[in-house]
Amino acid sequence: LVNFHILFLTVGRNFRSKMGSVGVLLVS
Repeated sequence: LVNFHILFLTVGRNFRSKMGSVGVLLVS
């Protein structure tokens, strides 16, 4: 579960950096 959480944060951070505010809304 911890590993998945770290992976999610890494992907989410990369996704937000590309998509911007749209990524923030989807991650949230």
